[in-house]
Amino acid sequence: NNGAFYSNATHVALRHAEVAFSSTHGIRAYQARLTLQDVSVYANTWDGISFESSQASTLTGGRIYANLQDGIQFSNSTSGTVTGAELFGNGYAALRNATTGQIDARGNWWGAPDGPAGTGPGSGDATVGDVLVADGSLGLVTDGPEFSRFNAGPDGQEAFGILKPVVSGD
Repeated sequence: NNGAFYSNATHVALRHAEVAFSSTHGIRAYQARLTLQDVSVYANTWDGISFESSQASTLTGGRIYANLQDGIQFSNSTSGTVTGAELFGNGYAALRNATTGQIDARGNWWGAPDGPAGTGPGSGDATVGDVLVADGSLGLVTDGPEFSRFNAGPDGQEAFGILKPVVSGD
């Protein structure tokens, strides 16, 4: 099944959940329709969320970060929307659209105030494929958690860290 949370040919709602440290996908939907709300999906070996051959799925809110491959991937005639989420620090793309239709991903934080890189206009986590990130009615989210890239080893690998304030008794 290749996912810590796997849905096959069902309609499932998952709210206020944390899915992390899977050796495959964090969440995988196959021929299913998922409604995800305020989920945190991070530190998974493959994609954080994979929608494959699925019906229209939605992700509202939450954080998708630090997954070793894509944060979210839509493939094989899948449609969906992603809004109000924080997408940053993923190994490849924040959102990959490998379908023929457009994915609506307006109103998200991409890890940089100027939006996503890739097919997007900015320098944050990349989008790949036909992804709508802003329009006249819903623009880019310009504020989100701070994070930075750092050298993770001698072979030039990069990793990400979420910055937290340093509190000192001095």
